[in-house]
Amino acid sequence: MTVSTQASAALAADAYVFYPKDDWKKGVVADGVEYEIVDQVSKPSGYQGTLYRNKDTGEFVVAHRGTEFDRQLVKDGIVADGGMVLVGVNSQAHDAVAFTQRAIDRVNEIGANGLEVNPPIVVGHSLGGTLAQISAFELGLKGETFDAYGAAGLTRHIPEGGQDVVNHVRATDFVSAASRHYGEVRTYATEQDIAALKGHGYANDHRVLTDLRNPFGVALGVGVVAHYSSNFLPTNPEGGGSIINAEDAARYAEYRPMIDKYRDDIHLVHQGLALPRNVVHGVADVLGHGREARNGQVGGEVEPVSVPLPGRADLRLDPMFQQIQGHVARLDASLGRTPDAASERMSASLYAKAVESGMTRVDGVHLSIEGAQSRAGERVFAVQGNPSDPAHLRTSVSTQEAVQAPVEQSLSQAEQSRTLQQQAAAQARQARQQHESMGALGR
Repeated sequence: MTVSTQASAALAADAYVFYPKDDWKKGVVADGVEYEIVDQVSKPSGYQGTLYRNKDTGEFVVAHRGTEFDRQLVKDGIVADGGMVLVGVNSQAHDAVAFTQRAIDRVNEIGANGLEVNPPIVVGHSLGGTLAQISAFELGLKGETFDAYGAAGLTRHIPEGGQDVVNHVRATDFVSAASRHYGEVRTYATEQDIAALKGHGYANDHRVLTDLRNPFGVALGVGVVAHYSSNFLPTNPEGGGSIINAEDAARYAEYRPMIDKYRDDIHLVHQGLALPRNVVHGVADVLGHGREARNGQVGGEVEPVSVPLPGRADLRLDPMFQQIQGHVARLDASLGRTPDAASERMSASLYAKAVESGMTRVDGVHLSIEGAQSRAGERVFAVQGNPSDPAHLRTSVSTQEAVQAPVEQSLSQAEQSRTLQQQAAAQARQARQQHESMGALGR
């Protein structure tokens, strides 16, 4: 593959343009190389794709168009992006794979005539990057994406990681942080990114419970500008040219703990998981930031951005749930782990068990030790009170089950337990009142 990363970025951005057929031969210049347009489609689903051919080498590049917040807001932002966010289904994927297959068929036809041509590569920005990841996985191609929404989070069983696709992302971009990626991820941080993260409470360390941070302030401020395709072009309006450079890559390496913490926060919110209790969140706070963004008061003139809210917020704000989160984070730290989605699933599983057991607080979370009843770490315990006190309460769950059970499933179980307990308490209260009334009549 001789198509440069800078050319891939330029073609991913150029894919937003739908050219009259008379202009196809004239083509475009990307990183100093001329490319002609040999095919272009626009589908009812909102999908738009362009097939470019390098005039020097004959190589083909399939560019999937990304999210446009003007002409295609409804189709892209609500139907396609909303589908990814809410149910993990991409309405444009079928059209993208079909268009990419057309490019492969063209290459095979050329090869059948005795000419050697490499398989096409796939590129895309934003939603286009998602489609590039999907088509690369489905058809076994190489590719590059720019601030893509990760396809590994969709319900097409696409794995995370791999070497076939290189995904370039800006540190504070909230779209690329929301879902896991198929392929390698390369992150670049600008000075504005670091200033925004510091300004919203992010510390450059691995501790998740000590800094009072606000991911929504970052996402709705510099995070919107960070999503523009121009970040990866020499004509970047922020100055300094493309962020794909050694300086911005080194800045990410220097501030990686801070940046990864922010991107993990965005991912947790997107997955409907609870953030650590010290993170500034909650319905009122999120809606407040949304109003500021709509009024253009955060980061200049920006498009409205919908930040998904965690589900079952009432349970997530339960002090006992937050106590468990804190203890699980400390357990992670003792094991040399950084809290992640598995930690959230464990917290929710323990919370469901604690509610079911009638516990009112959790004073510690511990792994089982080696013994006759279980192996070391086989079970995880939530404890109320001092373990040395015979009156202490405890509950446990299989560690493997705890880290695999979906958060919403555990919270649903906790909600059902609470409902049953409230109903039992109401019935007991009613029976006591009836008993007292009968006693009064008999006196």
